[in-house]
Amino acid sequence: MSSKLIFLSQLINEFLEKGTKRKNSNNSIDNIAKQINSVSKKQFEKKLVFTHEEILQAFSENGYLVSNNFDEEFCWEKFHNNTLLSKTYFINVKTANLRRLTLTNLAKHRDNWSDDTKLDVISLKAKVTDFWNNNKDILK
Repeated sequence: MSSKLIFLSQLINEFLEKGTKRKNSNNSIDNIAKQINSVSKKQFEKKLVFTHEEILQAFSENGYLVSNNFDEEFCWEKFHNNTLLSKTYFINVKTANLRRLTLTNLAKHRDNWSDDTKLDVISLKAKVTDFWNNNKDILK
């Protein structure tokens, strides 16, 4: 296993949790890859970019369920309701934790955030920094 994959597995173990098995656009591989890559580019000194294959492998090794919708038939009703999902992979991750992790990328807090949210994001930012300092040696 590559050092980059080990680092990604550690990141998943540290900050994410397993969620439901529902397939939606929030837990698609495209969305998860975009969010993980945005965090890794902005929060870590080394600008890491993970491929879909690396992300799928890291989640699989951490015991997450990776599913797809390749065998589903086209449905006009879903198409008209705008609920038709693209043919892709899905991971049973709690998307709220992933979204909270991406909030650490913001330079300052939004005006409509409660004090609890501000404190959560500040503490999460500190945890991400500590995570980088403790695990950056894996990438050497």
